[in-house]
Amino acid sequence: MKKIYYLIVLVGLSTALKAQQSALFKYKYLPKHTYKINMKMLMGMEMAMGGDSATVAKLKAQGAKQPMVMKMDMSLGANIITGALGPTQTFPFEMSYNDITTKMTMNGQETLMPKNPIAGEKMIGECDADGKLRVDKINSTSANEQLKAAMTDMMNKMQAQIKFPEKPLAIGDSFTQEIPMSVPAGVLNMDIVIKTIYKLTGLKGTQGYFDTDMSMEFNMNTEKNGVALVGKGTGNGMGKMVYAIDKSYPVAMDTDFDMIFNMAVKEMKMDMKMKMKSNIQNDISAN
Repeated sequence: MKKIYYLIVLVGLSTALKAQQSALFKYKYLPKHTYKINMKMLMGMEMAMGGDSATVAKLKAQGAKQPMVMKMDMSLGANIITGALGPTQTFPFEMSYNDITTKMTMNGQETLMPKNPIAGEKMIGECDADGKLRVDKINSTSANEQLKAAMTDMMNKMQAQIKFPEKPLAIGDSFTQEIPMSVPAGVLNMDIVIKTIYKLTGLKGTQGYFDTDMSMEFNMNTEKNGVALVGKGTGNGMGKMVYAIDKSYPVAMDTDFDMIFNMAVKEMKMDMKMKMKSNIQNDISAN
């Protein structure tokens, strides 16, 4: 009888311990909250240009240095303020980009960067019942209507969320998310597919700790003014994420990422290698 009793106790303790090592994760914005987002990114790129003999000769005559080395240091600060929950379970929000600084050097020489078009602008929209943002308009006196429409469309496409499984995750569990998108690249569009594997490595208090394994594919095949532009690329990176379970939002993300990209325009070919390191810190508080 005692053996059966001890067995029941052990099973109960094991079940309780397993429950403590799992959690249900959701990704959503909360009403009446302020999200302060700070991102820093370092990028280094080497680009080699070549082609047929005439193209190579022209590049040499122009004094083009091979490979071209570019370094960029960018920091961005943004605030998202959400309003009260309405009768339809939706709520308004305002998004503003306060501080955007970019420093770039080309072959060791600092290059002046134009003002970022979203710097100082305020975006207004609504958050749906699932906690997903939708930008409706941009309050701006400097941007024209065409630019506002392009920025609104781009921001809505970038509001991809982490789609966690509907069931609780235990330590050691992983899931995969794949996100296709089309990103403006100057006057062109680049098709990108981002695949990320999230693995839960720890739980402590109200925070979950994840390892991330990311891969990307880039494709650009278009024609502009009778000139064909073809480009392909791949990328891979590893990272860490700290997730606030009680706030349904990540509070810290770090990623190291490597990319290669090859593009051909007429007789010219460009081969690029890039390394990126990013750090995002989010401070979340109730209004």
